Amino acid sequence: MGLLGDFLESFYGSGQTFQSVRGKLRQKCRPATQGETSRRRPIGKQKAPSAAHITTVNSEFWAVLPDKVRVDSARTKNGKIESTVEITRGGESLKRTPDGTVEVEKVRSRRRAQEGGSLPTNYRRHFDRSLIREFFASLVLEDAGACQVAGRDCVRIRAVPVPGDSIWPHWLPSEADEFEFAADLGFPSLLTITGFLSGQTIEHIEVVDIAFDEQIDESTFVCQPLAGQSTRSTEPVTQRVTLETAVAKVPFTVLLPKRGVGEGNPDLHYEPGKNERAGESVFVMYLGDGSNSVWFHLRAKPEPESDEGLEWEEVEVAGRQIEISDPEVEGGMICLRFCQDGTWIEVVSDHSRQDLFDIAMSFEPV
Repeated sequence: MGLLGDFLESFYGSGQTFQSVRGKLRQKCRPATQGETSRRRPIGKQKAPSAAHITTVNSEFWAVLPDKVRVDSARTKNGKIESTVEITRGGESLKRTPDGTVEVEKVRSRRRAQEGGSLPTNYRRHFDRSLIREFFASLVLEDAGACQVAGRDCVRIRAVPVPGDSIWPHWLPSEADEFEFAADLGFPSLLTITGFLSGQTIEHIEVVDIAFDEQIDESTFVCQPLAGQSTRSTEPVTQRVTLETAVAKVPFTVLLPKRGVGEGNPDLHYEPGKNERAGESVFVMYLGDGSNSVWFHLRAKPEPESDEGLEWEEVEVAGRQIEISDPEVEGGMICLRFCQDGTWIEVVSDHSRQDLFDIAMSFEPV
């Protein structure tokens, strides 16, 4: 049957599992270059990756089944290090942010009803059978021989997406067109996950140290704010709002386009600022019956990550300065941004350049 068959028989059967696991993860990823074709629709013209664009995350994790997980992560990007602590215990999720504040969120009952649905994805993609089975269903698997990872016997699995795959982009490297896993033959789990694009590695996640069924102290799943900081209940990541609520909630002018977005009403969401650099925003999407998509953010200041990841061209349209980031590939989404009435408007659409310019020139305060 082979090593892959042995793994799948154990993985899909009622084979041996663990009650606790702890270990260390190392993750490196880079964005795709402009000439590489990925599964994900290109949005804007991506900057060519360099050493400065490679993101490294080193993590330690502890888990006690069925519902306690702690992940401590140190993320390095553009030479800066951000440390976070993420804990899930029962019906509660805690996160210590880089500034030392602890945010507490009650896990929604719908997420809890799904097996392991409230646990951190960066733990689940390696050790949660229910999640791994979901993305395995969208992959064609091939036995690539034996290997060892963190001192454990594994089978190397090569995989490609089936046509029309529906792999959720947070589960596996979203831009990859091929994957490789090292699957543990003792306790069915994935100790490495590698994503390839056009034959080149774009993301590699490896368990560098692991131990199953050790005793883990309950105090591991307690998280305190750093000195001078506090614990607070977190706001939902997004809040669906009415137009009137959006206008009253944000400190900047809310504007909407008058042309090129169909007859439907906009769908609006308020998004709290992730940090001081990003700030709060209003996300607007038009869900009309047309073939083109239009969505945009309204902010008090431009999104820093857009400058870090995209190349921008400055153009003048009817006396207004507009920046545009066009991937110039079939099926790509164009990004466009400009400032009007003190509000930064960042538009993404698969309209043509000229149609986007017409939309941009039609924005008015509500």
